[in-house]
Amino acid sequence: MALPAYQRALIRLAKGVGYAPPPHAWRDQLLKLNGEFRRSALDVGGRVALEIMIIGAGAYGLTMSFWSDALGQDLPFFRGMFIVLIGLGLYLVRLNRIWYKFAHGSISALRGKRKVLWQENLADLTYVVLAGRSINPFLTLRWPHRRRRIELYDSLLRELSPSVADRAARP
Repeated sequence: MALPAYQRALIRLAKGVGYAPPPHAWRDQLLKLNGEFRRSALDVGGRVALEIMIIGAGAYGLTMSFWSDALGQDLPFFRGMFIVLIGLGLYLVRLNRIWYKFAHGSISALRGKRKVLWQENLADLTYVVLAGRSINPFLTLRWPHRRRRIELYDSLLRELSPSVADRAARP
């Protein structure tokens, strides 16, 4: 039986913004995974360069706002924006240290030297969705009681089936 036109349109729209319908094998692939998955050195280097630029721009703008009257009455607004820019850069720096550990049918998100952020049992996993394919791919993992997002690092992508890797690598 064919889908109604509005459902077909919604599916096309979702695919257009980067959501991929999950194959049934994804859940099983995640259950079988064992190991630690981290960002590659190249990925960390690129992110650090971007974070340095964001924090530097915010710090430069904030410093210049104290030495110049060029902004006039908009000065408090721009100072606030520069502070937000610095905060965004620091938040992104914090995300660099997150990594994932799969072991015995469970997933753990860790930061730094094994500080556990969260842990879930993969046996209860309901479905998996791949999104953000072109810029920053991530998996949305859905359980009956909650939803978690994990970044799809290159190391994790290589461990998943080739069909998943091919689908995520496509622009």
